[in-house]
Amino acid sequence: MRQLELRLGLVLYGGVSLAIYMHGVTRELLNLQRASHALHQLRRDRERGVESDVALEGSAKSYFDLLESFGPQLDLRVVIDAISGASAGGVNAIMLARALAHDLPLKHHSDLWLSLADVDKLANETSGVSKHAKRVLAPILDKLLVFLGTDVPQNKETRTKLRDFISSRWFTPPFSGERYSGWLVDACRAMNEEDRGETLIPYGQRLELFVTLTDFHGVLRRIALHDPEFIEELDHRRIVKFNAIHRVSSGLHSQMSAECIPDLVFAARATSSFPGAFPPMSAEEMDGVLERQGLEWSGREAFLTNVLHANCDAEGERIFIDGSLVMNKPFEPLISSIAQRPAAREVVRRLLYLDPLPFSHRDVPSEPESPGFFKSIFASLAHIPRNEPIGDELQEIEQINMKVRRIQEVAEAALPMVRHEVRLLLEKHGSLPETEGDFSVVRQGAELAAMEQSGFANAGYLQLRLGHLAHRVVLLISELSGTQQEGCVEKGEEVALWSWESVEEVVVNALTFSKEEEGEAQRDQAKILRELKSLDVDYRIRQLRFLIEQINKFYHHEEIAGSVEFARHLDVFKRELYGQIANLRSRWSEEFYGTETIYLATLLKEASPQLETVRKVLGVLSLRMGLSDLDKLTDSIVFEGVGKLGDLKAAQGILEGYIGFPFFDTSMFPVQQALDAFELRKIEVGRISPKDAQLLCPGGVDLKGAQLQMFGAFFNRGWREHDYLWGRLNAAERLVRLLRDVYHQCHGSAQRIAPGDDMNLRAIFLDILDEEEAHLEDHEELVEACREKVDEVFSKGC
Repeated sequence: MRQLELRLGLVLYGGVSLAIYMHGVTRELLNLQRASHALHQLRRDRERGVESDVALEGSAKSYFDLLESFGPQLDLRVVIDAISGASAGGVNAIMLARALAHDLPLKHHSDLWLSLADVDKLANETSGVSKHAKRVLAPILDKLLVFLGTDVPQNKETRTKLRDFISSRWFTPPFSGERYSGWLVDACRAMNEEDRGETLIPYGQRLELFVTLTDFHGVLRRIALHDPEFIEELDHRRIVKFNAIHRVSSGLHSQMSAECIPDLVFAARATSSFPGAFPPMSAEEMDGVLERQGLEWSGREAFLTNVLHANCDAEGERIFIDGSLVMNKPFEPLISSIAQRPAAREVVRRLLYLDPLPFSHRDVPSEPESPGFFKSIFASLAHIPRNEPIGDELQEIEQINMKVRRIQEVAEAALPMVRHEVRLLLEKHGSLPETEGDFSVVRQGAELAAMEQSGFANAGYLQLRLGHLAHRVVLLISELSGTQQEGCVEKGEEVALWSWESVEEVVVNALTFSKEEEGEAQRDQAKILRELKSLDVDYRIRQLRFLIEQINKFYHHEEIAGSVEFARHLDVFKRELYGQIANLRSRWSEEFYGTETIYLATLLKEASPQLETVRKVLGVLSLRMGLSDLDKLTDSIVFEGVGKLGDLKAAQGILEGYIGFPFFDTSMFPVQQALDAFELRKIEVGRISPKDAQLLCPGGVDLKGAQLQMFGAFFNRGWREHDYLWGRLNAAERLVRLLRDVYHQCHGSAQRIAPGDDMNLRAIFLDILDEEEAHLEDHEELVEACREKVDEVFSKGC
């Protein structure tokens, strides 16, 4: 069975009360990964001869059935490994990430959105004569709303709440930030009651969360120039990052645990502090909320200093407002995050962005009017940031995909020549090396032969490897030494910017000359290669990933496709190679090294480290990495894996891929190092929005919360229920279509299931409706109407 991992990166936009629709979408994303996790666990237990039960609820059961139906051709695993969000999307991103990291439910947040996200509960109390006076002015204020581009709704509940809202105190934020923060804390604590110490993050992988904030005062950043030497600017954009890493050796290390609730709630409250609606967020507010609930903020100082840069403002604490003002569509941190990711199987990468109010040509008036005073102000706060185009981000993704295609084209072009050279090397040992020792000799001979035959191009290739390795080593040394660049300048003090660039030059020199040849001007390429082999982790990772790509090509080969035994052997073979990749990647992690290595790394914090000191550190690193031992283990894995394939053509092809990699890398690495990505997979982009899922509602769904300048859902519970339910239904349709597309792309099946005939999708729709029927107080008729629509659409397949 071909094993495939569908990696999802999520971008969640801002949208005020459209957060409720987005919450419905995140419920389905969580259910999909939970179903995939359960299926993976079940199959792993079966391999060990253990029968286990699957306990899933709601739509997760039907996602499980859909993924299981892809077998025996495809074992598809779904992993959400990166999420970014701004404003309303930032709140949902935080809660989804926490649920994924600790296998927690989101139902408590459903209660928050449906029951508490109401203007009557959010608004501050009003009193005095002004309250009655403003009600007298209500008809005039209705006109004001029209000037803002907002129609006064005819719904009685909404109209009443809107009048009450208008009667609240003017020129102060109408919504209570402290009440909102308290609800977020309550919802997070309620999640903990179902914490069983599990995680949905696969072994060896990490989940990254990015949330955008707007620092009201900004931090002073120093930027190096030629003349003047530097300039100083205020930076108001802050991207807060949280990590959860599931290490094979030490379990889950999470910044989304119960102890981190104050950090997460602070970020959620700050990113959604819509100007004028909520007061700005501060540490003082968070302290007050936690004190009233009897909770401690154990990581307060570290969070304020390292994340919020509180030490950069000598006059007072930092103040934060809505993150969508500086980045409403946070693609940038996500693209940077997914460039380098470990994997335990073949990967397909998708980037999904959630846009609750997609742009349409109908949104552009035929005869645009000049905006008035209030409309200009509101547009600058909400409409313009929300409609910021994403063309630049999508173009960057296309550039990545173009580089991936180039690397694949280079490899294909070099393949005939490499096969010829490898066969010449193998002639000395027969068709296959007979022992592991012979196998290692052939591999090492291929490295020297590739260097000799590449001619003058080899000098440039080695220089690229030297530079890349030096950079990676310096980053590791920087991490080991505890050096952190704050990225800001404290007021009233001059802070020197310290750079590792000079250290990189010394590292290159240390790798170039041996101790006996210090001071010589000539560089021996063979000796450089020997030095590289002692530390070049990334070369080995590239080699194993390339080998895995060659193995993947043989799944559809006639020799393998008809044999369950051989296909299963390829699965096990790849799993062992991915295990080696995990071992190699650990060499770039601080946790791998002991106190001696960390102490030596601190010696390089000097302004001008000596060559001898650098060599000493590199020697200890080389000894600690033990790459020669890992090479022997890799040779053993490949020798055994190829040997079990016997005389199959796959055995020869895989062997040529492994031994011939030095030839490939000479031509591929100059292109690949510019991409700086190890997955070497295209990133395909998809959207989830009310306009994209049209099976149940042709033409798309009009969200109720889009009214009243996207505040509409705060004025009517029925509107909130409507948007939440359609969020779940829209997401289900889009996710099932995504899974089907991935299956057909990988399996190559010509027969596709029409959406109206997809019984798995029908089951998911009914699961959602059954689950929500008891919870939606004001929309029983909506649930029934959707159920009738499901029966109508899928009547052909019944």
